[in-house]
Amino acid sequence: MGAGIRIKRSPTHFLRDVSFSSNGVTSSLRLPTITIDNSTKTLFLNLIACEMSSDVEHDFISYLPLFDSLTDQADDVKELQSMGVVLNNLGTHELVVEFFNTMSANLESNFHAYKDVRVRIKKHQQSHYNNIVKMWMTECLNTYFGTPCAIIAWVAMFLALFLTASRVTSKSSLILILLDTLGLI
Repeated sequence: MGAGIRIKRSPTHFLRDVSFSSNGVTSSLRLPTITIDNSTKTLFLNLIACEMSSDVEHDFISYLPLFDSLTDQADDVKELQSMGVVLNNLGTHELVVEFFNTMSANLESNFHAYKDVRVRIKKHQQSHYNNIVKMWMTECLNTYFGTPCAIIAWVAMFLALFLTASRVTSKSSLILILLDTLGLI
């Protein structure tokens, strides 16, 4: 996701368990895991009918447009699936995008549901795109420290440099001690 926002899986499966946290440069959006298969459409339509016919808060109806805004392209679904947020048993990623587009069409969600998450994401994006240093730092983190292998490689490189530097200084101090004992210094 743009602006240095990483998608992570929530520890629970509750629809209300959507959270956003930011440390200034990077941030994370936590979403509950959702399974998409052949029976999901029937389940979703029943949940929508149940919420619309009762006076309960429209959690599910509000969740669908939020999730639909995250799945505009097949690559978005692929990323959500790699993070464990989407379990795609429907088939292709394009089918999942089409599924959410049709399910969330013409739904009027509760404006207050997930309002704090939307506001915090918007603030993060505004501060991110208005600060060139944050954009560069985010790009650097994603490019050079985006995978565990890259982090291990950086740690190994710094360890090798440290050990090389310490060996050079220990050899040079041995030479100085030897020259001092010989009275050449």
